[in-house]
Amino acid sequence: MDGAVHQLAQGGIDQLVLFNARFSVESTGDDDGLEVILGAGEVSYVDLGVREGRQKTGTDGIRAWHDLQNNLAPLRQTTMDRQRVWPDFRDAWIVHEDHDIVVVDKPAGVPSQAADPDRPDDVVTRLQRHLSLRAPNPYLGVHQRLDKDTSGLLVFARRKEANATLAAQFEGRSVQKTYLACCSGWRGRDRAVLRHSIASDHDSAMRVVSARVAGAKEAVTRVRVVERRGERALLELELETGRTHQARVQLAHVGSPIAGDALYGGVRAPRLMLHASALSFLHPSGGRKVRFEARAPREFAAWLDAGDLGDRIYDDDKAFAAALEAIWGHAPRRPSGC
Repeated sequence: MDGAVHQLAQGGIDQLVLFNARFSVESTGDDDGLEVILGAGEVSYVDLGVREGRQKTGTDGIRAWHDLQNNLAPLRQTTMDRQRVWPDFRDAWIVHEDHDIVVVDKPAGVPSQAADPDRPDDVVTRLQRHLSLRAPNPYLGVHQRLDKDTSGLLVFARRKEANATLAAQFEGRSVQKTYLACCSGWRGRDRAVLRHSIASDHDSAMRVVSARVAGAKEAVTRVRVVERRGERALLELELETGRTHQARVQLAHVGSPIAGDALYGGVRAPRLMLHASALSFLHPSGGRKVRFEARAPREFAAWLDAGDLGDRIYDDDKAFAAALEAIWGHAPRRPSGC
C-alpha cells in the first residue's frame, strides 16, 4: 500500500487516519515542530514564518504551507476544516435523547473528564458544544464516567430536575451496567462471579488486597462467556459495584487480563478491548425501566478472529475496515493499489 496509516494524539489533534503521504501540515499545539502527513496533494514544506509565530495561523489549528513552487497559499484556502476531518462529536454517537436524558456511545480515546482544566477536551464539553448548535447553553448533568480508553454508553441528565432520580440510582447501585471485554487466558466456567477486595496502588493502578487492608472496597463482577476462540474469549461483564478499574483489575487477578490493557498486563490489541455495551435504569419521568445498548466496535470481532495483527492489518480487509471505522465512523473504500 502506498503511504501509511497513522494515528496521532498530540498537539490538539485527537485521531488521524492518513493515506498516501504527500501533504505536510503542522499542528499549532506542537512545540517540537511535529509534522504529520495527509494524502491531499503535493506540498514541499511547512512555512517557517508561520511556525515561528511571525504570521497568523488558521483558526482550525493547522498552519499554512508552501506548494512545490514555494508559493505560500492563502491561509483560508490552505488550512483544513478540522471539524470535517476530526469532528468533536457525531450525531451517530447519540443513542437516545429525550426531554430528560441523553445517552451517548463514547468512542475510545475520548476522556469522560478532562485531566487538564485549561484544556477541557472531554465527552461532556464535546457533547455540550454539539447540542449548542441546536439551542444555546445546553444543560448536562454528569452521573458516571468511563476510562478514557473504554468505549460505550454514558447517560447525562438534560435538565436539573432529572438529576435527583439518576443520582439516587447510581449511588444506590440499582443501575445495571453491562460491559463486553476481549480477554486472553480465561480458564473459568461459562458463568462465574468475581468477588474481591480492591484498593489503590501506585501509578494510578488498583490491586486485589485482603478485606482487612485500609481503604479496601468490595468489587463484584458477574462474568458470562459469549464466545471462545482458542486462548481468546469475548466476555460479558455485569458490574454490581462501580469501583475504579474494577473489571480490569479483577480479570487480571484471575489470569485473564483484558486485551490491550498495558496497565494490568493484557496482551497486545489495537486498543483497550473494553466496551460499556448496555445501561438499564428507571427513567426520570414516570419511573419506567429503560435499557439502552451499543454494539461492540468492529475491532472486537477482528481481534477475536485473529488477535493483534500489527502491520498485518493492511492485509486483512475486515480488521482494516474496523480500524478506519473507529476513526471516521464508517469504513472508507481502500485506495487503489492497496
